Amino acid sequence: MNVTKKFKCFACGRIIEVPRGIPKPMKCPFCGAPAQFIHRLDRGPPGAGRGRFQLISSTTGPKIDKSKCIGCGECVKACPFGVLEIVNGKSKVVHPERCRRCGLCVQACPKGAIKL
Repeated sequence: MNVTKKFKCFACGRIIEVPRGIPKPMKCPFCGAPAQFIHRLDRGPPGAGRGRFQLISSTTGPKIDKSKCIGCGECVKACPFGVLEIVNGKSKVVHPERCRRCGLCVQACPKGAIKL
């Protein structure tokens, strides 16, 4: 039986192992990133219904309607996984493989330009 839980910090990319029975770290011990950047890795296979987020295909991610995007950057600030960046004055998906479909970017967009 595995006696540790594995978490990954999506700010620095390092793996954090925590003994079972100890809660998720409130910040990354390596880079100091807040808890929103730290997510459990050993919850089972994607789609198993466990955990708050699930891994999805690296070819998917949020869809941005460029005609609605005003380049305010609210979606970039809201995404804890670094999926989006502002490129040429518009939001762009630069790391689709990091997307966990949490919907924070969709909620943050004031113009409704993002869909999952």
